[in-house]
Amino acid sequence: MVLNLKPYAESFLEILRSVRRVNVIVLCEGARDAETLKIVARRLGLEDHDVAITDCEGINTLRRDLLPTVLALIIGKVVHKAKIVATLIDSNELSIEDRFRGFIDGVKSRGYEPKDIKKVCHSTWISSLSIPSLGRKISFIISISGLPEKFPNFKSHTIEDHILYLKMLEGRVNDSLLITAQNAKELIKPSDIDLLHEAETDSLEKAFNHIACLLRLIKTAA
Repeated sequence: MVLNLKPYAESFLEILRSVRRVNVIVLCEGARDAETLKIVARRLGLEDHDVAITDCEGINTLRRDLLPTVLALIIGKVVHKAKIVATLIDSNELSIEDRFRGFIDGVKSRGYEPKDIKKVCHSTWISSLSIPSLGRKISFIISISGLPEKFPNFKSHTIEDHILYLKMLEGRVNDSLLITAQNAKELIKPSDIDLLHEAETDSLEKAFNHIACLLRLIKTAA
């Protein structure tokens, strides 16, 4: 199930209708993140048809609008089946660790307290959120895109880092272009998404390790 929601009042009923019967809700920062997640899940055999994947149209909408709305619906027992809420966001100008800490602080500022935080792989964490109204906890997963260790000269790091890395693994990048580029987006064309359908699965797993990690956490925690 894939949703494309906007953070406006008229979308509230759409959210309600779409996610009330799913076990897992994944909030993606943007459309390319959501599309990449779907393709990687299918290619690696990690699809789950009881998952709602949402393009939040930006980090601010995800953090300020959709995440609080989804958690409020769970607490209010409207979305009563949900066991996992996951987020897929870019690190942008921050380090992976700083982006994680900032995002967690934002969640806490909304009155939620993630517990038992565990770093599962390089840029994916799992924690739990207590939902007193349900008498149980839900799993809360944060996965952060960006490969600063691969592209240290880039000024920002996003999901496009991973697409670029996949192109490198598949031998489809002119290395000289990496020297002058400010970020991976400069080197990615819309058609490059097709490579996710064509690349070797080993390359796909290596380039999108954080997404594979997120998807496997969903499989084990659901």
